[in-house]
Amino acid sequence: MAMDHQSSREVPYSLIRKIRSFPEPHDRYFQLAVSNPAWRSLAESDSVLAWVVAHSEELAGIPASQLLAAGCKEQMCASAGFPGSVQTVRLLRRLSIGAEQAMFGILLLRELLRHEPAAFDVLEASSEVNAQDLTHLAVGNESFDGWGNLRELGWFFPLPAAVRHLIGRLYAAAVPCDNKCVAALIGPVKLLSGFNNKDEAIDCLKEYAGWKDKIELAELDDESSDWPDPPIPGTGTIIPIRSSGELCPEFQRLWLNLDTHRVVSGDYYFYRLVAGQTCLLGIAFVSGSWVIDDLLGSDGSILQDVQIRSEVENWLILAKESSRDINCRQAVWRLHLSRVSAKAGLPAGAPAGS
Repeated sequence: MAMDHQSSREVPYSLIRKIRSFPEPHDRYFQLAVSNPAWRSLAESDSVLAWVVAHSEELAGIPASQLLAAGCKEQMCASAGFPGSVQTVRLLRRLSIGAEQAMFGILLLRELLRHEPAAFDVLEASSEVNAQDLTHLAVGNESFDGWGNLRELGWFFPLPAAVRHLIGRLYAAAVPCDNKCVAALIGPVKLLSGFNNKDEAIDCLKEYAGWKDKIELAELDDESSDWPDPPIPGTGTIIPIRSSGELCPEFQRLWLNLDTHRVVSGDYYFYRLVAGQTCLLGIAFVSGSWVIDDLLGSDGSILQDVQIRSEVENWLILAKESSRDINCRQAVWRLHLSRVSAKAGLPAGAPAGS
């Protein structure tokens, strides 16, 4: 809402600054500041509680006017579903509501204050209360992001802290960390709000983590086997590497840091380049063609030799017509998935993820 000249005179500049620090859009806050003296007064002293009042319909299903009518701040907190205490009012004053995590932070704080006995003492000892602090208190891991809909986690927050933290650890063990093979075979792990109770969550996360580990081991085993045919035939000086075992001794120590898993998925390949010195060449399929991704010397450093790079680029250009097409790459990927699934002993269907 664009403030007119008269409205801007009614709202102090200090409050305008506070409102502009709230997550956008700001229309409802300016409207309340202009039309409701009680909200304006609250926002000047307790801006986060004023934000809660402004969002009372979403938080508690009651209009802002009803919360404001409660009079004292402790009763406003109680009407919004928080413990109605002076401690709650103090914590809300110190809560940092980031632009993207405001509602998440408010809901998480409300659940912790209602169900975690240590919440008040722990949070009051912090210099500032933010979403990371709250997440750490809830699951023992400030980077946890597997919540889903907090409003559907009525079974989770009343659990003892030790059990909540166990579930957090199980979730971290289950998350596939962008593993393409795990995602393709068993799908993504459920968000917490997808479970109905503690036992279901623990059993499902343990099962998923178990299959994830088996798939990752099977994938490493498959990467150690013979690799698919090279996408581009080699030359006298550019020699395809047919398996991880064919990596030169000087490159064996780099193996774990190389994109060998992408070879068996069909969009990467390694070659040994013999040009005065032995080099490792990695080519990647990007936007419909094969390009240089890695060109490493025996010490693992990026090779900057202009002549050698020019030779490889010319080879790629000349070989473009004979390179493996996308349909063949997909066939390589499907074959890899089939082998990994068999080696992992994976039954038909996703066991826990979807």
